[in-house]
Amino acid sequence: MSQFLRNLMHMDELAQKYGIGLNPTLKEAIRADVSFPSKAATPQLTKPLPDHALPENATRLPVPDNQSGRRRV
Repeated sequence: MSQFLRNLMHMDELAQKYGIGLNPTLKEAIRADVSFPSKAATPQLTKPLPDHALPENATRLPVPDNQSGRRRV
């Protein structure tokens, strides 16, 4: 969805040259959605936690290897 919104913002920049474009309130809402930091800033563990760091009632879940980086939407 964010790629669609980025494309929409680029189309709006072009439309502004001809005196038309998006509603300014809508444009600000789109900018806020596209640049919201939680979509890109998530904590990444560099090494797994040791088994003794988990409480007795916790079970370690298998995590697939993510060597290729983050998934893009």
